[in-house]
Amino acid sequence: MQTIKSILFFFILSNLSCIAQNQTNITVIDEDTTALEYEWMGTISRVLTSMNVVYSKPDGFKEVGYTECFNENPKLKEAFTCVLNQLQSEDNQFMVYMQTHRLFNKEEILDMRQLFPDFDPENIPVNTMKYIIKVFFGKEKEDNWEELIDFYSIKEAHKKFNSDSAMKLSICLSPNDYYKNEYKYIDVLFFQKRERGYIGLFCFFTDKARSNYNHYWKKIEKTFYYED
Repeated sequence: MQTIKSILFFFILSNLSCIAQNQTNITVIDEDTTALEYEWMGTISRVLTSMNVVYSKPDGFKEVGYTECFNENPKLKEAFTCVLNQLQSEDNQFMVYMQTHRLFNKEEILDMRQLFPDFDPENIPVNTMKYIIKVFFGKEKEDNWEELIDFYSIKEAHKKFNSDSAMKLSICLSPNDYYKNEYKYIDVLFFQKRERGYIGLFCFFTDKARSNYNHYWKKIEKTFYYED
């Protein structure tokens, strides 16, 4: 039962974000007149504005804006459902997708607690990371999830993202699960500021990019920043 609840919980959160982004299939009456500061992101730009998060285009990357739901890759679909707003390196060796989860309002929290009585929006990054670990590494590793995570120190998280916490999971895909047949590796980065929601970045890269990893990663770490 707990497994079913975890899957349902993650599915709801992931699809809330995708529905906001994918306006080609769903007609939404948009009453929010907040300007789109980052037009290529569509309505997700407003989510960042509500979180007081600023975006800076990383050098050497293109703003593609594509939404990926991994319909041709069951393992990635199970792990991530859908991810948004593709950034693609100009050499095509490194790509980044994102998910954003703003802070839930009181009414939304009450609604979620009808399904999940112990729901706490501040725990979403940890619960999501544990679910991803379960998909790729199994239940035993999920129970000891912290062993697989690289945690930023509080000082590092504040310096790089002005966040309260940040953590990264590295995944080496099995050949059957390679993304687009050549992206063999995934790094999942979550960073969070309390009462402001969190940002998730899903980075897919090739052997060539892995051999020069810091070249790309230093740019990715400068992409989003919480303003005070």
